[in-house]
Amino acid sequence: MAKLKYLEHTDEILVALTLSGDQDAYEALVARYERSVLATARRITPDEYLAEDASQEAFVSAWTKLDCLREPARFGAWVRRIAKNCAVDIVTRLREYVSYDVLENAVHAGNCDSAEENEDERGEYIDLLRESIGK
Repeated sequence: MAKLKYLEHTDEILVALTLSGDQDAYEALVARYERSVLATARRITPDEYLAEDASQEAFVSAWTKLDCLREPARFGAWVRRIAKNCAVDIVTRLREYVSYDVLENAVHAGNCDSAEENEDERGEYIDLLRESIGK
């Protein structure tokens, strides 16, 4: 029901409503971006369960840090970036159990990310990931 109620609202309005205490508005944001967030996590790890964990972690993290979002209209790009970082964290934590190919794919996914992130963030992300792989 909440999804239909907020269907025509912009991300900016949904973020503002969520920050004012309307949890149905956040549910609408999750419904709007759950597929793209999961797809982002899958680019880092092909393991379905790890990707789902990263997705869920991303939405929880976004909810807890929503008041830090500087551009509420860009919620989708922001939560996808969080999902990517969550997936990398999961893969890095489990590197003993995850094949090197998955880790290498994570580096390539970082190189092919959307234009929505700036070059500095991508370079820093890739450097951190390579450093983690080296360890």
